[in-house]
Amino acid sequence: MGEAKRRREATKLGNDFAKIYRHWPEAPVAVDPENEKGGVFILSVAHDDNCPAIGTGVGCICSPLVRRFKYPSYS
Repeated sequence: MGEAKRRREATKLGNDFAKIYRHWPEAPVAVDPENEKGGVFILSVAHDDNCPAIGTGVGCICSPLVRRFKYPSYS
């Protein structure tokens, strides 16, 4: 698979998955994860367009935007 095709597919998959959790409330990144109360969280990492980590998670050369979303409680 060519590099351009891999990046296009990774971007599409990431965007499709983001549609699921982007309506969840945003939670601050935990300062002390050992003492944090339980829950389901999604960590969103937005890399620069030219970062080699897109689609692989390896070799990041940028300063990605990291956001965390918590699955809402429906009790």
